[in-house]
Amino acid sequence: MSLSQATLSGTVKKAAETKTTPNGNTVTNFTMSVLRYDGRAKEEKSYPVKVTLWGDSNAELASQLTPGTRVVVNGRLQIDQFNTNEGKLVRLLTVEANKVSLMSSLTTGASVEMEDPYSTPETSTAGSEMDATSSEEVPF
Repeated sequence: MSLSQATLSGTVKKAAETKTTPNGNTVTNFTMSVLRYDGRAKEEKSYPVKVTLWGDSNAELASQLTPGTRVVVNGRLQIDQFNTNEGKLVRLLTVEANKVSLMSSLTTGASVEMEDPYSTPETSTAGSEMDATSSEEVPF
């Protein structure tokens, strides 16, 4: 089964490995861990996700994908199924990534301040004029 597009964020669990296929294509693979809230157990659970990233331009990025690095991955999500030698059915999430971004602001301790889109600037009332939102009555 394959979904057309997905965005996942998580933590790299297994360092990236870059290989070259026999026909000359470069592929980078790593494993990340994604947290999901389990309502039945009332706790967060960690799920492994294998990520595959094709292309030669990923060599520099691959060196930064070390265990503990926070990443955001965009790509096609697949659920692969297979039976183990013992006959147990295993389902494994994989992403064929279009883009991998580092969440470096979280790992370096830097913070980004964003303006609150719902805050209103301070306004003063002049004389008997009142701002419509300052009255106790709802204006609709």
